[in-house]
Amino acid sequence: MLGIFVSLDLFLYYAFWELSLVPMTLLIATFGRTENRRRAAIKYFLYAFIPSAILLVAILWLYVKTGTFDLPTLAGFAAANSISPNSAALWLASLAFLAAFAVKVPIFPLHGWLSDAISEAPTAAVMVLAGKLGLYSILRFSFGIFPQQSHRIAPLMIALGAIGIVYGALIALVQKDLKRLAAYGTLGHVSVVVLGIFTFTIAGLDGGIYQTLNEGIGGGALFMLLGLLYERYGTYDMREFGGLAAKLPWIVTLFVITTLSVVGLPILNGFVGEFLVFSGAMQASFAHHVAWTVLAPPESS
Repeated sequence: MLGIFVSLDLFLYYAFWELSLVPMTLLIATFGRTENRRRAAIKYFLYAFIPSAILLVAILWLYVKTGTFDLPTLAGFAAANSISPNSAALWLASLAFLAAFAVKVPIFPLHGWLSDAISEAPTAAVMVLAGKLGLYSILRFSFGIFPQQSHRIAPLMIALGAIGIVYGALIALVQKDLKRLAAYGTLGHVSVVVLGIFTFTIAGLDGGIYQTLNEGIGGGALFMLLGLLYERYGTYDMREFGGLAAKLPWIVTLFVITTLSVVGLPILNGFVGEFLVFSGAMQASFAHHVAWTVLAPPESS
């Protein structure tokens, strides 16, 4: 993960991107909590690896056209519209980048691996599964190398972000397993970020970046608390946790604070990020942005 965040060479970045997939797959397959752990690990691996192979093709195409893997140089070529005169090829390359990153976020409807992988993964591994790598890569590489193509696909991504928020919330409502509930809640939170960054407004981008940090802190705290309950009681079935406040008052207090932060209660960190995202979405210049923004806030909580 650190290699992904500091790489400015596309080929080196791709090497770290693939390397991050291997230990996560092994952690899920080895330390998963049920007999379905190997199936969940294979599902996660295939979802992440297949789009990454397409990403490699796009990276090599960029090298053929520009003669460099250096990100600042590629961003300079993109700003000068000198990567390639073939607009169709540029569009396909941008989609290859975006597809690989969207699966890793995940963005609806490419979230098929999320609930199984999070449900099976050990607590320490869950905290790095969703959001960070994909969202960072979209901001750094998709927006940096393909700015015009990113603006072109922004209306679709705003719609998918709003739909992901609603879908994640509705599916979470019917879960009895706390780990799966948190998994679909995570889908809603990363969808808020997607909605914000693809508005291409200052408030939306700032809110999306800030909400990425919030998701890492609040989501990590929530999964840690769930892991503590599992270590003590050996289950994630919420029907088994009656009377928990009398037995573990401090854990329940931390649950309340963490949950209020995650849902965006004013004065807590989650509110700042969501307010900026929805403010930026209302200022966007894309078609139907108001309708999608109105749909999203009630479900994001």
